[in-house]
Amino acid sequence: MVGCRKETTLKKHQVKTESALYKQPKVSVVIPVYNSSAYIAEAIESVLGQTYTHFEIIVVDDGSTDETRGKVDQYKDKLKYVLSGQPWRFCREKWWYS
Repeated sequence: MVGCRKETTLKKHQVKTESALYKQPKVSVVIPVYNSSAYIAEAIESVLGQTYTHFEIIVVDDGSTDETRGKVDQYKDKLKYVLSGQPWRFCREKWWYS
């Protein structure tokens, strides 16, 4: 019986720990880019290197003509990418991958 109590306590503690993560505010890091291939990897790495982990990264590309998209593709499993040639259309039309 004592063993069961310890397991139950451990499970309750795990649930409390997991739910505590969701009580933290989620931070949305929006990185606007236009022909920023020289700097985008450094910006993304900077966000990923933070100690606070409850965040999402959204890269908004305003129609870059350089290698920005290719650099962002390397991180596609860690962020959302929005390609918008006209900023005023951003709210209406979205191109996402995650």
